[in-house]
Amino acid sequence: MVGDAPEDHAPALAKIEASGRPLLVLVGSKDEAFKVDRYGTALGTEKSALRIIDGASHDSVLVDPRALQAVGERLGAHPAATVQPPTT
Repeated sequence: MVGDAPEDHAPALAKIEASGRPLLVLVGSKDEAFKVDRYGTALGTEKSALRIIDGASHDSVLVDPRALQAVGERLGAHPAATVQPPTT
């Protein structure tokens, strides 16, 4: 099984970059659905958002502690993570 995605990812990535929202692409090195070696090229300037979880599969990446840690790190590094909620 191989994932089917649009050939031109640039417009979608440009919208994400312009939004200022954090981007994180998690993929297992043993993903059965997507071609892991093509993510870097597809992400272009957003390549830093890519985290390949060694030994994880397409589904196991969802519960892998290393993937969950990467999510926390990425969100914690985002400027919105330092905003304190209003006190009531």
